[in-house]
Amino acid sequence: MRTFPRPSSCHRHPGEPTPRTNDVISLDRYISRDDAALNAEWDRLVQLVDEAWTWRDPVTLAALGSWVVRLGLRSLGEWKD
Repeated sequence: MRTFPRPSSCHRHPGEPTPRTNDVISLDRYISRDDAALNAEWDRLVQLVDEAWTWRDPVTLAALGSWVVRLGLRSLGEWKD
């Protein structure tokens, strides 16, 4: 394993903020929600990938593409919050 030295303050550019070591991101909203429905949607994606890989036809590829769009839009909405 290769380790890299931590940058010291002398390596910062002028005006660059000093990193804070006590910044914490709360994960409460993600822990408290029921993920069963969301996990089912991601499980469906895996199923559609398998079907597209097997059949390689326009119908299964279209289904996969539309599901990726669906999950992508949902993900964008979650990251906006």
